Amino acid sequence: MTLCSKKGTAAVLLIMMVLIPASSTANNEAHGIWGVGVQIGMVEYGSNQNADPDFLIRALNYARELADASGCIPTDEIDSLIAAMGTTSSSRSLYPRINEYRIRLARYVIENCSCAGQGDSNQTILQRRSTDWPRSSSDYAKVSNDLVFDVGMGSNPKWGYGYASVEMAGIRKVSVDIFHAPSAYKRYDQNSFAGFVIDYHTPSGYTKRAMLSIGMFDENRNHHDYIKGVNALKSVQYIDIGKKNKYYLDLNQWAPAGWDGKIWFSVGIQNAGENNSIRAKLNL
Repeated sequence: MTLCSKKGTAAVLLIMMVLIPASSTANNEAHGIWGVGVQIGMVEYGSNQNADPDFLIRALNYARELADASGCIPTDEIDSLIAAMGTTSSSRSLYPRINEYRIRLARYVIENCSCAGQGDSNQTILQRRSTDWPRSSSDYAKVSNDLVFDVGMGSNPKWGYGYASVEMAGIRKVSVDIFHAPSAYKRYDQNSFAGFVIDYHTPSGYTKRAMLSIGMFDENRNHHDYIKGVNALKSVQYIDIGKKNKYYLDLNQWAPAGWDGKIWFSVGIQNAGENNSIRAKLNL
């Protein structure tokens, strides 16, 4: 039997696609990582056999869904492969690129994904807090039970804030989906900020804060009291993580020595322009 024809190749690839279960008893990260690996391997084989590009795009789209579900694997390179596959009449021309991506993907998973690590039972939501500017009736901050954060400025043309926070234990990596964020912010003073705030707990208490900007920040900031009881921080680090629709955050990279996996995670906006707001979902 030969698999060299496009028809024969498509039949083999279709069998590989339907063998992937719709659900798994493993956690979402492990299932997603496993599924991405299968799909990319299938696309690699298919491109080597010069399979129909439209067929392989279906597999790449599925790989993208699984990567998103994993909460660990970035989708940028998969998106790039989808775009390239859509503009070629010969999938074979993309085989070297897909092969290189598969090798990089394996290395990335080993170094960055904890598919055999902490299960949901080790991740605990301890409490939620929200605070907004008391001088405004239109500023707001809230976080739902499914960890959707809504924070917004009110009608004041310059000043105001909203910070929604959740304290968690057993957390090492998270991802964040941005449902809404302004395309541009207005900066009014050194406390203007838009982004995420991570407070790290050690045996000495909460000792470090990382402020991850998705729009603006100022290292001369002097307003740190929006999370009550977490004010006596020994250090604050500012990081610009850019504007994206989804963020994959390895919290270890900003953690102080002795971090025990306990954090406050906040979404915040402050002095950022009238009626500006952020809506985001935290994925554990």
